[in-house]
Amino acid sequence: MGPRRLICHHLGHAEAAFEAAARHRRALMLLTPAGAAGYGGPAYFQAMFDRAHATHPAARTICVLDCGDDAAMALFALDSGWQALLLRGHPAARRRVASIARQRGVTLYQAPPPAIDLAFEADPSAAIACALGIG
Repeated sequence: MGPRRLICHHLGHAEAAFEAAARHRRALMLLTPAGAAGYGGPAYFQAMFDRAHATHPAARTICVLDCGDDAAMALFALDSGWQALLLRGHPAARRRVASIARQRGVTLYQAPPPAIDLAFEADPSAAIACALGIG
């Protein structure tokens, strides 16, 4: 089974997810909220995930930046070192970004995978445990 998927809105979400992934030795896919690259920027979300990873280096995670339909922001995120992006939008623009992403070994998703949005969970830690199949 592939990694479980969670949408992390802030450092608290990311730290809880990394901690649980490390403790239970399970992989997680952590996504930013829809269009997050446009309002928070790639550097903000990269710093958030990097800080959580530094605290829990054993965690196996894939972090995905949601660029909405902004191809220019996706290109900026590629230059910023992101290894997984989500880009909706115009198919021709997405194909151009996908070509560059492939050359750099970056995964580009065109639709968000099903995920638990931690912003809508009364108890994010319980939702993370459930996503990992331990709760």
